[in-house]
Amino acid sequence: MSRFCLITLLLVILWSNATAAAASAPGLATLLKGTSESQDTSTKAADIEEPTEHPAEAPIAGKREALEAQIRVAQQTLRDSNEDETTSSSADAQLVELLTQLDLAYAQQQSATTRKQTLEKARDEAKAELHLLHENGPSEEKPYSFFLHERLQDMLVTHQERLKAYAVTISSVSQSLDRAKATFENKEKNRRQAKERSTASSNPAEAASLAAALRLAQQESKLASAKLDGVQLELANVKLEEETLQLQIQQLTEKLSIISQEVSFSIEDLNEKLRELSRATSKIVRKQEENEAEVTIRMSGWKNAQQRLDNAPEPSAAMQAELEARRWAYHLRKNRADFLARQNQWLQTLREVWRRRYNVATEQFETAQLVEWGAAAVTFSEELATEKTIQLARVEDLRKILAETERVVAQDGLPEVERWLGEQANVIREQIDFLNNHISNLEVAERTNQKLIQEIRSRTSSFSVAEWGRLIWSKIGLVWDYELMKTEDDQPLRVSAVVTGLLLLILGYRVSKWASSTLGNRVLTHFGINEGGAAALQSLSFYALLFTSTLMALKVVSVPLTLFTFLGGAAAIGLGFGSQNILNNFISGLILLTEQPIRVGDLIELNGLTGCVESIGMRSTRVRTGSNCEIIVPNSSFLENNVVNWTLADSVVRCEVRVGVSYGSPTRDVARWLKYAAVEHGLVLKKPEPFVWFAGFGDNSLDFELYFFITVRTLSERRRIESDLRFMVDQYFREAGICIAFPQRDIHLDTQKPLEVRMLPAENDATQQTGHSARDGQQAA
Repeated sequence: MSRFCLITLLLVILWSNATAAAASAPGLATLLKGTSESQDTSTKAADIEEPTEHPAEAPIAGKREALEAQIRVAQQTLRDSNEDETTSSSADAQLVELLTQLDLAYAQQQSATTRKQTLEKARDEAKAELHLLHENGPSEEKPYSFFLHERLQDMLVTHQERLKAYAVTISSVSQSLDRAKATFENKEKNRRQAKERSTASSNPAEAASLAAALRLAQQESKLASAKLDGVQLELANVKLEEETLQLQIQQLTEKLSIISQEVSFSIEDLNEKLRELSRATSKIVRKQEENEAEVTIRMSGWKNAQQRLDNAPEPSAAMQAELEARRWAYHLRKNRADFLARQNQWLQTLREVWRRRYNVATEQFETAQLVEWGAAAVTFSEELATEKTIQLARVEDLRKILAETERVVAQDGLPEVERWLGEQANVIREQIDFLNNHISNLEVAERTNQKLIQEIRSRTSSFSVAEWGRLIWSKIGLVWDYELMKTEDDQPLRVSAVVTGLLLLILGYRVSKWASSTLGNRVLTHFGINEGGAAALQSLSFYALLFTSTLMALKVVSVPLTLFTFLGGAAAIGLGFGSQNILNNFISGLILLTEQPIRVGDLIELNGLTGCVESIGMRSTRVRTGSNCEIIVPNSSFLENNVVNWTLADSVVRCEVRVGVSYGSPTRDVARWLKYAAVEHGLVLKKPEPFVWFAGFGDNSLDFELYFFITVRTLSERRRIESDLRFMVDQYFREAGICIAFPQRDIHLDTQKPLEVRMLPAENDATQQTGHSARDGQQAA
């Protein structure tokens, strides 16, 4: 990137010089003093013009020697122009500048050419090493060391990161090459135009200035060409570096694939790594001891400075600067003690990380243990990442404080103040260096820990079915033995006890339900107890058995009843403040079960709700309506409201069917046919027998009412029988010729005077009809 910046700077300088060239071309006349002024202008132009050759056609060293001679001549000409105070001094200076830039471009080409040779040699060596690897394999002895494998992995990661950066570099250099090509084409265009003007001119007075302009344009073209070649060489070198790096990555990848098959992590390797960590720990311990002594010294210096400042009648700026510097020195040293302690702690964790890596490599682990190690490694990685983020932020803050301190040092004019500000800046720089080293240690620890995570994930991804089974079983065992809490007598309450208790409760519930159902449906009915009484006793026995089984379950799992002391207190408070309705419904349920004003199977009517009682619970009663909807009714509603129980004493109810016949119908026949329909229905009771009432003379009909008695258990049964009777009545009336009445209206016309009739023309009639149609359509809309 530095070369790219340099090339860009040179292009900018070239553009500025080329812009100023047009105004200063006549100053080049002094370079042409050795040429006869009487020669033809075209001949002069031909003598001055030099072909624009590619720099690669001749040795760069020879070009630089010839260019140095030209620079000396141009510099001498510039000195002569300055002494003579001629108008050509500006153009002469520009020529010297162009020749100097051209020399610099040649020097860069020479350096790039040398570097290209070195890179080609490195590429050839990489190819040769890759070929040797293919032929002979790795040069290291078998079994391959684990640390060799580790080192090759680190190198591979580093090379891959560098390869990503080369793509950006190549893109930048390619853009520079495009700009250099455009600049060269522009300079070549200027050179050709200058040549045309010099050749076409026939004025001897302009010959010198045109020749000088052509000379300047030629030098600018040469410079642009040299820069273009330099950028091309730079692009070729970057591509050579990328090619070499790709060969090295290929070599490392293939070497790792070979070594991974026979890598050995021996106990000696582990011990060597642990000894290395022990040496690092000892080094940190020594640093901690030194830092403690330094903290004591700096705290003493800070206190002394504070005392001097307090005792001084007029504290000076130097004393305040000294106090601030010593305060910084003390606090930064104090913070360093915390960093060293954390580093020591991480080294201990790294020792465990390396042991686990050894166990993973040598298959010395349990399945559940491996998963636990992976979770611990992820947690440790998160801790390191958090610590790194915090320390990077601290470094950034210290750099800002350092920049502000250096700014104050540059502005302050008191030497003593500057000395203490400089001391403060040095302390901050020392702390920044320490934190950067601390961050580097964090990155090393993070890389090691990440390798453990990758190794564990690689191993867990290849688990067999048996290993997965053991893992799942171990997880179940951990959950089964998990301690939820401790009781007052210091007994643990585990998940196993809770699950066992819940299973016993479920079993007790099922047994209680079966036993109570057997009692209500078989035993009690065998002794002649009606359905409602049996349902009530069944509910009471169910709750009694459930309460007993709950106590037994708590006893089996050794859960003391004192555990529910808090829950009992909370329940008492709830009953006192917010559970009046629940308690009211509970007591109402007990009353319903004992007094039995309603029973299971009764057809009841409550507040406009009609349905059959399905079950009576301790809090509510379930009623099924004729629409087959189940409605939950609080038990207190049956005691606080009027309830119609159609089947309390017996299930015989009286029903009615109303019908109206037209005026003039035989009323006796109507009554006979109505009663006949009721008698013929098989579900209508014979005793009491049905009867018919002539209810009255209606507006449109003669009204009759048929009353009959049925045994009903559900509302739908009653409605079905009533519907059947209506069908039968309609059939019998049709056969007997009796007409069932329907609403009628009589219209009477006042004919005391003649009715007025108008005849309209056809057009008016059509218009009127159209208007009527439109109004009818609007009314319909």
